[in-house]
Amino acid sequence: MINLNQIILSDNSLLDWKLRLSFSPETELTNGARKYSITSEMGIYVDGEKTEISIFFPDDLNMNRELFIFLNSMNAVNKNGIWRISREMEVSKDFRKLMQGLVGAQSAVLSSAWIDKGIFKVEIIFSKNRLEKISSILLKNMDQTSDVAIEYLGPSGGMKKSLEDLSNRSNVSVIEYDFTLDQTKFADRIDALGNSWFRIIKSPYESRTVSAVYIIRDGQKVGSRLNEIIKGRLYEVEIHNPIFTEINNKIRKERIPVLLKMQSLDNGVMRYFIIHPSIFTLELLGILRETGLMEMGLNPVIRRVQPIQEWLNSSSILQEVDF
Repeated sequence: MINLNQIILSDNSLLDWKLRLSFSPETELTNGARKYSITSEMGIYVDGEKTEISIFFPDDLNMNRELFIFLNSMNAVNKNGIWRISREMEVSKDFRKLMQGLVGAQSAVLSSAWIDKGIFKVEIIFSKNRLEKISSILLKNMDQTSDVAIEYLGPSGGMKKSLEDLSNRSNVSVIEYDFTLDQTKFADRIDALGNSWFRIIKSPYESRTVSAVYIIRDGQKVGSRLNEIIKGRLYEVEIHNPIFTEINNKIRKERIPVLLKMQSLDNGVMRYFIIHPSIFTLELLGILRETGLMEMGLNPVIRRVQPIQEWLNSSSILQEVDF
């Protein structure tokens, strides 16, 4: 088992800085969210020049007529007792360029995004040794007329702090499952990336290609494909994984705002962690069932389905971590 005490969530030499932005463009969605006090975690999907967001809230039998009319105007879908709104984000070209620059910076991970009564908020965590790059992107793309506000730029407290903040704000759970890779079929992939790592999938992401931030044990040999951020510890690389792509596309089709994806590999065992609004747990398990993992001989085992705070406190994979 990977000793996460040495490689992951709270290591202050790694993803130790955080940026939080807020913005509220005047759109039909933000005006409606403000009027009806809609607060929701948000899924973000980037495909070329198109940026799509997904928000949700539970159905209510006592919903007033005006809210129902608003939802219809947003082409909202009510499935399994959950209203889902999926819209192309109506933002300026300058704002899109700003966000693409920030999430494209090495080590930067979109750790949280939500809408609070018409105000969009995003948090990005990254390595402090990329602070000059982040600062340059901010200074280049923000001016006095920008509707984007920097709410915070400073120490992050590690990934665990970000997950705790998310848990305090929303009802969020984790699905943890794993399967054993066939060493003969996946040897080239394992050799290229190293045989023991933890990675955080960067987001937003395109539907075909995603990037990931890799956290490695100090001194471990890594493959040449990895772009170095902190020597021997932190790397980034694009990944092409047909299983991952299929899962992403199904999640997007069902308008499920998955918040964060993390994965690990150790001794041939691939482990997945999906952070998501608890209300979507059953649907996500259904998507995993439909991806054909068993037909591929991977035989996934679901290890945990828990509220995120309970998982942080009790998961065996995190017990020894000095947060």
